[in-house]
Amino acid sequence: MEKNIQRLILGNRELLTIVVAAIFLRLIFISTWLEDWDSVQFVLALNHYSISEHLPHPPGYPLYILLGKLFNLIFFDGAMALTIMSVVLGSLTVIPLFLLAKEMFDKKVALLASLLFIVTPIHWTLSEVVLT
Repeated sequence: MEKNIQRLILGNRELLTIVVAAIFLRLIFISTWLEDWDSVQFVLALNHYSISEHLPHPPGYPLYILLGKLFNLIFFDGAMALTIMSVVLGSLTVIPLFLLAKEMFDKKVALLASLLFIVTPIHWTLSEVVLT
């Protein structure tokens, strides 16, 4: 498994560059506020998780909150922790797209699709806010 990941990264330096570019672009325009009430509930749930109290609302998103708690150990600010988590995980979504496009077509098409994907407005916007 580890060798596969190393081979993926070393064999596709362009992919690594695109992922880093996506992270950088999102960090420049990162949201400094919570988008809506769902975002507030997610941040509140980092300290007090209770689906019965709607922190967050059902279904509760336990994995999202667990990952958010791990990020919160680093950033000590719930809103920033969940926003950075969205930036990182949103930027990493380019990897499956690249691999799929490379498998179906070729590396040039995969690179073009990945570049277009990271600047698509809806993907860019949702990778900068506190939402699942």
